[in-house]
Formats: sequence, C-alpha cells, structure tokens
Amino acid sequence: MNNETSSIIDQNEREYEGLIVSLEANQERLNILICVCDQEKLREEIIDRYSKELEPVIPCYRIDLDQKEPSLRAAIASLVSRKPELLQSKNAVITTTGVEKLHSIEWQQEKSELDKFFGYLQWTREGLREFPYSIVLWVTSTVEVNLRKKSPDFWSWRKGVFRFISPPSNFLPSQEFLPILQSFDEITIDKDIPSISKEDLLELIEQIEVNKGKKEPRLASLYASLAKIYNHRLSNLPLSDYRQELLLAIEYYQKAIDLQKELNLELDLVASLDSLAGIYYCLGEYQKAIEFDQQHLAITRKIGDRGGEAKSYRGLGNVYDSLGEYQKAIEFHQQSLAIKREIGDRGGEAASYNNLGNVYNSLGEYQKAIEFHQQSLAIKREIGDRRGEAKSYNNLGNVYYSLGEYQKAIEFCQQSLAITREIGDRGGEAKSYNNLGIVYYSLGEYQKAIEFHQQSLAIKREIGDRRGEAKSYNNLGNVYYSLGEYQKAIEFCQQSLAITREIGDRGGEAKSWFNLGVTYYKLKRISEAKEAYLQARELFQALGLAGYVQKCDRAIRRL
Repeated sequence: MNNETSSIIDQNEREYEGLIVSLEANQERLNILICVCDQEKLREEIIDRYSKELEPVIPCYRIDLDQKEPSLRAAIASLVSRKPELLQSKNAVITTTGVEKLHSIEWQQEKSELDKFFGYLQWTREGLREFPYSIVLWVTSTVEVNLRKKSPDFWSWRKGVFRFISPPSNFLPSQEFLPILQSFDEITIDKDIPSISKEDLLELIEQIEVNKGKKEPRLASLYASLAKIYNHRLSNLPLSDYRQELLLAIEYYQKAIDLQKELNLELDLVASLDSLAGIYYCLGEYQKAIEFDQQHLAITRKIGDRGGEAKSYRGLGNVYDSLGEYQKAIEFHQQSLAIKREIGDRGGEAASYNNLGNVYNSLGEYQKAIEFHQQSLAIKREIGDRRGEAKSYNNLGNVYYSLGEYQKAIEFCQQSLAITREIGDRGGEAKSYNNLGIVYYSLGEYQKAIEFHQQSLAIKREIGDRRGEAKSYNNLGNVYYSLGEYQKAIEFCQQSLAITREIGDRGGEAKSWFNLGVTYYKLKRISEAKEAYLQARELFQALGLAGYVQKCDRAIRRL
C-alpha cells in the first residue's frame, strides 16, 4: 500500500466515523446528511457497513429514486406507506441512492432528470418536515456542486456533508447506458456535459447518427465532448490502452472540426482546433500542430477574438521553438505578448515572458533569458500565482545551468521544489527533482543524480505522466552510461523507447533510439548502433528537426 492509498483510507475512515456519530446523535427528528462518493463499489461498502452497525437499534431502510419523477419527498412517502412500522417508530435511517443514474439531457423541451431532481429538492423542502428520520442522500461530486447552486434552500438544511474518496485506479467505473430515445428533435446538452459518461455519449451519438444522420448539428458538440473525455482519460489508463484512447481523442476532435466547419460554428471550432493543435504538439507532430494553430489563428482574427489570437501565436511560438527556428518563435511570442498587454491579461503576459526566456536560453542569449524569466516571476508574485512562481524558479535554474553556474541552478530548483511541495503540485515537484538530477549529473555527482531522477520517476508514475516517465528513464540511462554501466543504460533507454512508441511520442522515441545508438556504439555493437541511429534519423527527418538529422548523420559516419 503506497502513502497516497493509506492517506485516502485514513480520510475515509474519519468521514465514516463522523457519519456514524451524526446518525446516532440525531434520532426522532429530520436529519439530512449528504454523502459524496464517485465509486459505486465504495458507496455500497459504506452503506452495508453502517446499516449493519446501526441495526437493530436503529432500523435502516433504502430507497432508489424514480428516474422519471426523481422526488426525494415522494420516494420517502412511498416507503412510509409500504412500511407502517415507520409511523410508530420515529427512529430510522433512510438511505437514498439513484441520483448517480440521473442524466442532464433535456428532451422535447422537458427538464432533464437532474434538473427535475434539483427542483423537487428546492420546492418541497418544507414537505420533508413530516419525516422525523435521518435521511442519507448519496450523490456524486459533480452533483454536489450543482446541488449547492440549484437547491440552495435544501442545501441549507443539511446537518452534515461526508466526502468519501475513491482509491486510485487505472480504470474509470462503468456506468449504465442511456435508454434508447424515441426522438432526437428536442435534445440539448450542457456544453461541458458534466454528468454524462463516455458510454452515455457513445450511445447517444450512435442513436442520433442512425435517426438523424451524420450532419445533425448537435453532433458537433457531442463529438467535441467525447474527444475531451478521451483526452482527459489518458492519465488514468494503463499503457496498453493509451495509444488507442489518444487516437480516439484525435478522431473525435477531427469529426467535430469537420462538422463545425460545415455548419459555420466558429466559436466551437476555435476550441476544437486549439485542443487538437495541443495534442499534436505534445506528440511531437509539429507540422500538424502548425496546421491547426494557423487555422485557429485565421478564425480568431476573423471573429475578433483577441485572447484566442494571442493563444494561436503562443502555440506557434512553442512549435517553432521545438523545431529550433528560434527567430520565428520569438516573433510569435512577441505578438502574443503584445495582445496580452493590450487586453490586460497579466497571467498571459507572464506566460509570454516565460516563453521568450526559454527561447533566448536555447539561443544562448542567457542574460536576455534571465531578464524575461525575472519579469515573468515578478508578475506571478504580484498576482499570487504560486504554481507559476515555481515554474519561473525552475526556468531560472535552467538558464544558470546553461551558464555552468550549477550552485545557482540548484538554489533556484530548490526554491521551486519548496513551493511545489507546499501547494501540492506533484507534477511541478517531479520537474524540480528532474532538474536537480540533471544539475548533479553535470557536477559528476552521479548517485545524487540517480536519487533525484528516481524521485521524479516515482511521482510521474503516480500521476500518470507517461511522457515524463519516459524522459526519466532516458535521464537515468544517461547517468548509468556515464558510470560505465552500459547494460543498465540500455535497459533504461529501452523502457523509455517502449513508452514513447506506445503513446505516439515520436520526438521522444527518436531521442531514445539515438541514446541507444550511443550506448551500442560504446559497446562496439556496431550493427545495432547503426540501426538505432537510422531509426532516430528517420523520425527526426519526419518531424522536420534538421539539426537532429545532422547529428544522426555525424554519428553514423563515425561508425
């Protein structure tokens, strides 16, 4: 059991104890308790546990809300009519489930099931006074948020809220499919679709495609929402499923884009183009990223979306930075910065300074890089962006590392590490450990470097950062290469290679192949070294990374 799981169990136990105390202390009067849980198995375990613990002293009953008429008061009244003993004894616990099955779909101008539920709670609150029992209402975390907003009077009557955290899992719990709908003429969906699962969306999309055809306007937002779900699921999936889910995210974003273009849904199209450009950038598919960023730019200019235009310039700047075309990158980041200043986006301004600092660091213009990162840091402090402040310290550490001022680099990385730990930014913490590992590697302190890279790797595994995990394996391979432990170096590079190939990170895959080539060459395994260099060269060529292609050519000539 890892520390995270142990902490979750401890917290759930504290919540359970509070729930039991509330149930035992509030007898013979209305006692509304809200229990929040997103996992069916955990919810059922808790219900079973408190029912057994309370009975027979306190009788426990259970009701399931009617999806068509999801009235809490009506459900309790129905139970009382069936259980006459409740009229004599006012000492009972009524557990209510079924809220998790209610959907946010509006159909034929009727309210959605969830909106009906919230309405009943808000307007029949007084009617609950006739039930002098403890009522335990189980909801999901998403429903809890909406419950506060849409049923504030009912919410104010609660006597306690108990939140149970699901243990970490690589898989999302399955949910029931939507019932087959008879007509789709009046269906509307919330833009973010907070209460609809992947399974629901797939079912709904299939039914609309069959009944209304693939040009049905509502499909555009459904495709985009399904793409978001696939994209957001990536960090929670086992490696074997990652590639498939990523391809599905791309497929549904592309479907959304095609339909949004055809129907001239420009605002929705802007969001889809930006998301798809971001995916291709992360995959190292830079030409495709440029293509979608440019489409995004053209539309934001057309509709006068200055913030969106700045985002396009930022995306293009990042891509050209990765391609090594630094002057182009600077131009795009400067254009983004100008707009962010114009519209008063201080956070965006800080991000632009940060990006410019990174480009000037790559150019070797270290003083300029430091100035930009310090400007970014000043704004982040001013607006209270602690996570951004930590990033600025890390970036300053990178510049001083490039200058060979390793002690200063360590100081900045440690400042970043302190903040990320303080605010619970696990991803930022992993980056800080990674950067410290790189600095100590350059100092020749290999054991320290290994320790920091292992700490970074552990967090990346924990949070599902597969791309970061692959980088950690590569970094560990570099350290073991320098220690002369070539077989270990090969093993780490191969682990990196396996992940980058699986997730479709062609840039990372190319670097893993190149590092394998270097190690094979050191072991005089010339044919394997050549094959690795050729694999790397082919990928770098496809990605348009001319500098890396030349590096491969030089390595091959040395064989």
